[in-house]
Amino acid sequence: MMYTVTLGGHQYQVSIAHDGREAFWQKLGDGGWEDETLRFVATHVDADTVFFDIGAWIGPISLAAAARARSVVALEPDPIAFAELKENVTSNGLQIEALNAAISTRAGPLTLFAKTGLGDSMTSALDGAGDGIDVDTVSFADLTARLPKGARAVVKVDIEGYEYRIGDALIDFVVGHRAPLHLSVHPAIMLAAERSNFVSARFATYRATRTLLSRLAEHGTVTHDRTGAVLTDRQLFKTIALHRIPKNFSVVFVPG
Repeated sequence: MMYTVTLGGHQYQVSIAHDGREAFWQKLGDGGWEDETLRFVATHVDADTVFFDIGAWIGPISLAAAARARSVVALEPDPIAFAELKENVTSNGLQIEALNAAISTRAGPLTLFAKTGLGDSMTSALDGAGDGIDVDTVSFADLTARLPKGARAVVKVDIEGYEYRIGDALIDFVVGHRAPLHLSVHPAIMLAAERSNFVSARFATYRATRTLLSRLAEHGTVTHDRTGAVLTDRQLFKTIALHRIPKNFSVVFVPG
């Protein structure tokens, strides 16, 4: 079954075969889902852009970017979500290269865990809860090979905590290509993955998050995607250390 959704003035035919998908696409079309991410796409993606959607799920951000970009490269390792992503790409004849793979800094397969089941947007290679499956990976060098001469890179990363593991390589990629980045940060998943005691796990999560964002900030501006403000260390500490469950959030990096 297919559903017609309007994004940025463009209509798309999308699959609603999976339970809950029609409600999701209705919410998206009504402007009730990740407005900040869509605004990032509208601000930074143009006809000279290759948009890298790392953690594409079933493709909502890829669809929005495809109407503006030279091309889109969408990575999604979850095989159930990828099948829907592929159907949504094919149904609309878009310039999207969909890869059933995760981003990684090492060769070989990566274990992906489905805490709430395959097909949703929360499968994670960091949080080891749930059933695990091995998935294929690609490297940032593989992504660079997909960037034609003269094209600009714009990057979105939403990989449920694995950003902590690939952070250095991600920063090298966006800095090297002077690529704007929309990055979803998941301290709640990082905390759940920590095996130390309660206090140590929180401080480790805070330090890892601060290190990741500080390294990005060495090369440009890093702002909260909702407020547009720079996150202070005090705000970051409060967000992570003073909540029973830390709040996940997203930032926008613009190279200097």
